[in-house]
Amino acid sequence: MNEKTAWNDVPTREIVSLDDPAFSGMLDIYQKSFPIEEQTLVSTFVKHLQRRSRGGGERCHLDVIERDATVAAFAFYEVGQAIDGLGTAAYLWYIASDEAVRGSGIGERLYRHVLREVMAAHDCRLLFFEIERYGEVLAKRGPAEAGLAERRKAWYQRLGAAELTGVRYMCSVGWQPAVPMDVFVHLREPLSAEDVLGLRPSVLDDELEIVGPLRFDDGPPAPADGRQSWSAR
Repeated sequence: MNEKTAWNDVPTREIVSLDDPAFSGMLDIYQKSFPIEEQTLVSTFVKHLQRRSRGGGERCHLDVIERDATVAAFAFYEVGQAIDGLGTAAYLWYIASDEAVRGSGIGERLYRHVLREVMAAHDCRLLFFEIERYGEVLAKRGPAEAGLAERRKAWYQRLGAAELTGVRYMCSVGWQPAVPMDVFVHLREPLSAEDVLGLRPSVLDDELEIVGPLRFDDGPPAPADGRQSWSAR
């Protein structure tokens, strides 16, 4: 059994305490996987786990695929506040896997786990997240990294997410200058681009402005329940 297939049957679990030995391994993957301008302070995770240890902070979740304190992948996501007449959205802060297991399908498994959690367990109508813009990456880090950004975009699209176009979104981690990012959504059910934007305040408070017609980059994305049941299990 090689390193990639060895993780096939390892379940996903949540880190809820700073004492969890998987926390340091999760931080290693986090700091290696994201450029500095996209990294929130480590204290964000520390404060979250402190709240969880006191029995609060249930809106945010830090999930890992881990075995014997070795972390292969992690996801940090947030369930938003309900908006009258529209419902609730969720926000995927970060998802990443260790370089040694990339290409094994572990990232897709974890992403689909997040979708089940937010859409079934928390009744969210969609998942928001953002990805790097090709032109920004090309200018800052060169064509090789820009090519990786394009492959990440295609990966999310293959799994059923779509870019919301007609908006300009500036993402800020609080201690670095804000950077423009592309806004992506994964729907539980059919929604118009206008309804998607209406749900944005549930989880997103960074700068977003409408700069053109609101639409999805490839037409309306197929709802998640058209590919897989999100009933709780």
